[in-house]
Amino acid sequence: DHTGALNIPPPRELLVFINPKSGPGRAKQMWYNTCDSIISKDAGCKTQVIITERQNHAKEYIESCSDLANKYTGIVIVSG
Repeated sequence: DHTGALNIPPPRELLVFINPKSGPGRAKQMWYNTCDSIISKDAGCKTQVIITERQNHAKEYIESCSDLANKYTGIVIVSG
């Protein structure tokens, strides 16, 4: 791996939570139709997408992950 020698930063990895029930309910559609291509393809970020299934799902997930700060460079919330 020569990325250090070229001074190229490692790819960013983002944790993405999508709340499909909030607002008018278009968050999932908005992510896959628009945001995903901008963040993943154009910006070159890796993403792990989680569709929330209940109230506090994202909060519970974050609280249960001890290595979250080491694995991801950011968290994205997509909701209405």
